[in-house]
Amino acid sequence: MIRRNVYCGRINDLRKPMLFVLTALTVPATAGATQLDIKTGQWEMTESVHMQGFVFPPEELAKLPPEARAQIEGAMQSAQQPHTNKSCMTEEKLRRGFDLGDQTHGQCHQDVVNLSSTSMEVRGVCKARDGVSSLHAVFTAVNRDTIHGQIDADRAGGAGPQHFTVTIDGRWLGPTCDGSEANH
Repeated sequence: MIRRNVYCGRINDLRKPMLFVLTALTVPATAGATQLDIKTGQWEMTESVHMQGFVFPPEELAKLPPEARAQIEGAMQSAQQPHTNKSCMTEEKLRRGFDLGDQTHGQCHQDVVNLSSTSMEVRGVCKARDGVSSLHAVFTAVNRDTIHGQIDADRAGGAGPQHFTVTIDGRWLGPTCDGSEANH
């Protein structure tokens, strides 16, 4: 049972770099700062993930019972299917800015390398218990109610090198949030 939780945790850890970027699509507001010019309200975000490299060392997978191995392999395949969720973008999120998620624990750091009202480029590094992930994200506000982004993440750790490419397409649904969004 403990091994299963460790493996499920690894799958969740792999998705974190993708989800961190979805928490907000702006940078912290400072005097004269620019942010992406997007509408507030309900957004529908669709992400597609492509993973390369071993999530688990083959020797670890070989030690697992067939049903546990099948569960992990199924979860890895599921993670690469397009996922759509709703997110509520508020004025507060726009003011609060880009957040990699684990900054309060000193595990993530990001730098905005390019920012305008229509595009944002960010580089970041996150440290986890078994490795380091580096991120490069580029978002484009196609217009005020459509965004497109790509995140490239490289992870070095116990399972060997891994690379993830995430494409994100977002569309504004309306000015009010319906309460069903995954990211408040």
